[in-house]
Amino acid sequence: MNTYIGKITVIWAVFGLSIVPLGGFIVNTAIAAETDNSGVNLSVENPGLLPTNPFYFLKSFKRNTQRAFTVSIVKKIDLELDILNQKSAEIQRLWEIMPDDNEAVLRALDAYQRSVDNLVSLAKKFGDIKEDSSYDRLAGKTIGFINKHFEILDELKASGEIRLKERIFDLQGKLGFVAVEIIKADGPDKFRDRFFSVLEGADVIRELRAVEVFDYFQDRLSADASERQYISRIKEDLILKAEALMNVNEDLGADLPVILGSSINDSLRRLKMLDEAREYIKNVSFKNNLSLIRQLVFDLAIRSRSIGKSEAEKMISDGGAIINFLNKRNEVFKSSLISNLISRAEFNLKQAQTSMTDGQYAQAVGQASAVMATLENALSQSVIIFNSGASSEIKRMKLAYDGLTGLAKENELNKENAPDLFALFFRVEKSIVALSDKNKKPEVLVPLLRDAKILLFSSEQVLRDRIEAGTSEE
Repeated sequence: MNTYIGKITVIWAVFGLSIVPLGGFIVNTAIAAETDNSGVNLSVENPGLLPTNPFYFLKSFKRNTQRAFTVSIVKKIDLELDILNQKSAEIQRLWEIMPDDNEAVLRALDAYQRSVDNLVSLAKKFGDIKEDSSYDRLAGKTIGFINKHFEILDELKASGEIRLKERIFDLQGKLGFVAVEIIKADGPDKFRDRFFSVLEGADVIRELRAVEVFDYFQDRLSADASERQYISRIKEDLILKAEALMNVNEDLGADLPVILGSSINDSLRRLKMLDEAREYIKNVSFKNNLSLIRQLVFDLAIRSRSIGKSEAEKMISDGGAIINFLNKRNEVFKSSLISNLISRAEFNLKQAQTSMTDGQYAQAVGQASAVMATLENALSQSVIIFNSGASSEIKRMKLAYDGLTGLAKENELNKENAPDLFALFFRVEKSIVALSDKNKKPEVLVPLLRDAKILLFSSEQVLRDRIEAGTSEE
């Protein structure tokens, strides 16, 4: 087997995915745990003085001095990210040594929030520095940190302490604002590349949890924001990749019921993610599994009283705003696909409103979650129908296919020694040819696009498995 794979990083342009997942198993695992795929260090080996130490003010003084002598916007953002990451490490360390001392953790979160607030102010400048030679590195570093910090903060939320949860919800919302500023500076395709490069390896749970992270990003956007539509498109891609991974190897989802059904740090976002996933997934076993998990999450949310009137009111309001936006846009395009999705959402929205009137708030949340899942589907398809996004995606898929087949050839894989892979390649090629018919209506094009994406994701996973097997043999 050609070991050249260990020396290259192949860019898969499908929906902006970098096949850095394929590069992921090349990197030394000790390093991979501490860096994202762009090589940005996400760990702090020794956090040093903690906020509970009486001499912590010296650490704060040093940081403030560094801030005072840092002039350029690029260096200011870079410095604030490093300080934020150090403070994240401090929180983790405090949680390890003082898990029952919520006051200590809250003090650490206070210090962390000051850096988050600084970063929020600086993030508004991302658009001004996008031509700077350091922009790509800085934007990648920011997204890598945000993704990692979301995981850390989610772990803290699991404590169940209400003050911690409220503070963390606020912090995650602010981190979402920073991410949105990068989306605006990058544009949807480049940001998609950037985010997918942060996700390492093949992991069904990681893909689905990333959908929850993007939900925070969307909270910072109005119903008619173009970035919101493109985020819906990225979320669809994440879900389709999860389905492709399950199609290739169902063992990858073995821990789904335990992790998604019990390790719940935000019941509402977990419900929305599960409903959204069920909106797209065709794999019957996978979909049934998610339905069972969804019921478990819903029951736990009711028992823990983590969903209620305020959550239902917000989702009903958000759903109504998105329906109004889609109806207005569809007056021009008159898409039957969008119309059908709107009709389904309106039906469920009326049910949610009735439940609200009857005081059945948890039931209203469940129904409103189904509304939002349908509308996320509609927003995602609006990129294809309203914004003529199909040709761009098809072009990227062709580049992806060429990249995968080229990588297979470089590793001496062929129809004889990898029949399963090349059977997939054949199906991918046929699906891309079918998509190339410009006369296809959106109602036909949308499901074909989804099927083609799943085949491409599946091909990537099978190719990854083949190369890993060959590398281990050597």
